[in-house]
Amino acid sequence: MCRAASRGQTSVIDPATWDALPDLVLPETTEVVVGVDADRDRTVAAVVVAGRVEDVDGSVFVAVDLVAHRPGVDWVFGFVADLVALNPAPVVIDAYGPLSSLVSRLERLPGVELRPVRVGEVVDAAAGLCDLVTS
Repeated sequence: MCRAASRGQTSVIDPATWDALPDLVLPETTEVVVGVDADRDRTVAAVVVAGRVEDVDGSVFVAVDLVAHRPGVDWVFGFVADLVALNPAPVVIDAYGPLSSLVSRLERLPGVELRPVRVGEVVDAAAGLCDLVTS
């Protein structure tokens, strides 16, 4: 979501490629997860909701909805707390990433199922997303 790109590159996935993807709607009955991340220097953070969507022909897609993308990180805890209070869903966060300081606070929130992930899982998920988008 907010991983640093190579010098001179503004995103890992070409914006034209991303824009060419089909618009997928997450039905209200879809089981989703909330993803939270920030860039290395914590100048921007993002919150997404993702879930599997089946097409009419039986193809399965992962729909990702960017819920919030804002400067800084001070807003993230309150935003996620409000989001999962209204729409209960597991929260995935990099346990060793820029938002690791939120892990213990989110764990203490009533009703929040936190799924902290490790570096290897983050790398695998990012590579998997890139593969899905570009294939």
